[in-house]
Amino acid sequence: GTAELIGEEGPEGQIVITYNLKPDIFWHDGEPLTAEDFVYSFEVQNDPESGVTSRTVLEKVESIEVIDDLTYQETLKKGLMDPMYGPYYAWEPLPKHVLSDMTPAEIIESEYSRTAYPGTGPFVFEEWVAGDHMSFTKNENYFRDGPNFERMVFRFIPDTNALMAALISGECDVATNDGLQVTNLPFLQQAKSKGLVDYHAQAGTVWEHFDMVQWPWDGRLPWFATTEVRQAVAFGTNRQQMTEEILYGETDPMQSWIPSDSWAFNPDVKQYPYDPEQAKELLASVGFEDKDGDGVVEAYGYSGTFPDGTEWSIPDGTPFEVSFNTTTGNAMREALSQIFQSNMADIGVNVALDLLPASVYFADDGPLSQRRFDICEYAWVSDPDPGGDTLWVGVDILNDAGEVMLTEQIPSEEDDWNGQNYDGWVNEEASMLSFQATNTLRQSERIPFY
Repeated sequence: GTAELIGEEGPEGQIVITYNLKPDIFWHDGEPLTAEDFVYSFEVQNDPESGVTSRTVLEKVESIEVIDDLTYQETLKKGLMDPMYGPYYAWEPLPKHVLSDMTPAEIIESEYSRTAYPGTGPFVFEEWVAGDHMSFTKNENYFRDGPNFERMVFRFIPDTNALMAALISGECDVATNDGLQVTNLPFLQQAKSKGLVDYHAQAGTVWEHFDMVQWPWDGRLPWFATTEVRQAVAFGTNRQQMTEEILYGETDPMQSWIPSDSWAFNPDVKQYPYDPEQAKELLASVGFEDKDGDGVVEAYGYSGTFPDGTEWSIPDGTPFEVSFNTTTGNAMREALSQIFQSNMADIGVNVALDLLPASVYFADDGPLSQRRFDICEYAWVSDPDPGGDTLWVGVDILNDAGEVMLTEQIPSEEDDWNGQNYDGWVNEEASMLSFQATNTLRQSERIPFY
C-alpha cells in the first residue's frame, strides 16, 4: 500500500494510508479475504462491547472506508504524525461473512473466539481437546510458501517435569518458555552439554517489572505518591541478585523501559544500582523514621497534593506496610517476590506477599486492571517501536485548537478502565514528550524526545 501526507508535517498535516491486499487469499472455509473484513474488524474493536482493553490506536483514526474488494483506506486525525502509520493501523481481519450477524459481545462468547476458525494462516484448526491438546493441519491454499509440516499438535503439559521428560524422550519436539520454569535452566544447560537437547537462551521482548500505585482512587494510603519513596524502592531492590539467582545469569537487569540495544535507548538514563543506604536516606528525607525500633519505619509529616489538587497525608506514626501482588504458579515470580520482600525489610518497609491466580490477577475486574494494589509485578512486552504513549501519558494531550489528540492513559471507571498507566503517574512534561516521541515521523527527530 501507500501512505500520503496531506499538507505540511505538523499540526495541520494529515496522514492517509491505503492498504492493497494480495489477490487470491482465502479464509480457511474457502471464502475470499476482502477489504470488508479489515474495515469490519475495526468497527468491531471500536465497539464498547468488544472487550478491547485499550482504544488508544483506534481513537487516532478519523475514518476508514472500503475502496474496492482489495483496497481500503484509513485517514488519521489531523495533526497525528504517527511514525508507525503502516503496521499499527493494519487491523487483524475478522471474517465478516461468519460474524456479521453477531454483536461484538456475542462474538466474544462465540465458537470463533475459541477456535479462531476460519483464519487465513498456514495451519487450519482441526480439534481442541480441553486440557490435553490442540491440533492443526496444513493449509493447502496458503498464499505464501509452505508450510513445511503436514500437521502440528500443541500439547498442554502443565507439569514442567513431565514436559522435560517428553522433550528428552523425543515425544515432544519443541518446548516453549511458557511451559517451562526458570528452575529448569540448570537441567537444560546440562542436557545441552550432553547433546540431549538444542537449547537457546537470549534476551527477549518480555520483561518483568514492578508498578507502584502513585495516585490511588480506592482509599488506600498513597505511600508511593512522592519521587523520593519510589526511588528508595528502586535503590533498595537487588535486581542483580534476582537475575543471577533466579535467571542463572542468562540476562542482565534493564536500566530503562527501553531495551539497551534500541535506537531510542538513552545511555545517560538515571540508573538505580542496589544501594540500601541510599534508599534509607531517601526515606528519611521525607519523614520516615523507626521510632519504636521494631524494624519498620513510620511516616511522620508525610503529605502532599495529588495531580487533581486534592491534598493527601498519611497519619503520623503509621508503619510503612504495603501489599505486593503477582501471580501464583510461576517459580520466577515467587522467588523474586521473596527477594524483594527481604530487600524491603532491610530498608524498613514491611511487604506482605499476596500472590493470586493469573485468572484473578489479570481479570477485567482484577487488581491490576482496576488499579487496586500497592505494588504489583508482571511482564511487559517491548514492541519493535519503543512507543510509550499508552504507558506514561497522564494528562490529555491537546492541540492548539484545544482538541484532544490523545486522552490520558490512567485506567478509571469513568473511561471503562482504558489505558496502561496503571501506576497513575502524572508528569505533564513526560506526557508531552511521550506524545511527541510517538507523533514524529522521522526516527532521527524522535531520539531527543526519548
